[in-house]
Amino acid sequence: MNAAYEVDLNRFESTVRLSHPSSAPAELARIVDEELRRAGLNPAAIRQAAARKEEREKEATRQRIRSAASQFLQSHPEFVQCEANEQLMFEWIVKNDMKLDDPLAYGEAYANIQETLIQPTKRVRTAPRVQVIDGVEISHAALDRLTAKELERLCMNPRAVAAINALR
Repeated sequence: MNAAYEVDLNRFESTVRLSHPSSAPAELARIVDEELRRAGLNPAAIRQAAARKEEREKEATRQRIRSAASQFLQSHPEFVQCEANEQLMFEWIVKNDMKLDDPLAYGEAYANIQETLIQPTKRVRTAPRVQVIDGVEISHAALDRLTAKELERLCMNPRAVAAINALR
């Protein structure tokens, strides 16, 4: 077969492959690889280097985002860290075209959506009320000191059983 005829045939086949959406990406990649090899370059090595660079850039971005979020959390200890609150904060920042790696964006988001976030619960601690029934103190420590017979006798009293069940 004539070399010039073969070159023309290859070009024609390439044009046909480029004209079809299903085969065009692969054909384009083949052409690029062929041109890179002609220039003395290794296409696989170039792709690997590009992938490593992209991963380093992504990791740097993730680190800047973590740092910005950490700065916000340090200045807002009242912020309840939970998936729902974090999602609302991220959505607000993105919706308002702010950068996730900007610490000020978190403060701005918090100021605007604070009332919609899950708030910390305030627990009121009360001293346990100790009851004495039939001369026996009803508390964890006191019940631990009872013998099996004493505990059995105490459990005969419905008020004592209710007091024991009320222990937390």
